[in-house]
Amino acid sequence: MLPKGEPRTLRLYDMGANDVLTVQCACGRLARFAAGELQRRHRVPSDTLIYDLQYRLRCGFSQCKRRDGVRIVLWDGEPTGPRTPPRDLGPHVVVVEGDVPERVRV
Repeated sequence: MLPKGEPRTLRLYDMGANDVLTVQCACGRLARFAAGELQRRHRVPSDTLIYDLQYRLRCGFSQCKRRDGVRIVLWDGEPTGPRTPPRDLGPHVVVVEGDVPERVRV
């Protein structure tokens, strides 16, 4: 279940057990993180604002390595994929809009 409130005030510990955090770069690369994964694998503190992740993360694509312009979306469950029409995607909250072009946006 998605947390209520202003998206800019959501923290990593606000994520529910089924929530998935999707970080998308302008180059089109996607990274999905389950609840607790950033804390365990990447040592990001639990009280970090999800909004502030845009300043901490970098694209993992070897030619890109971009730090700015990411789009961060918090999903209630796993999104079904980039080819699914928007009306069929599950409930979500866009935390950071970013510079991702419409054609590669999830």
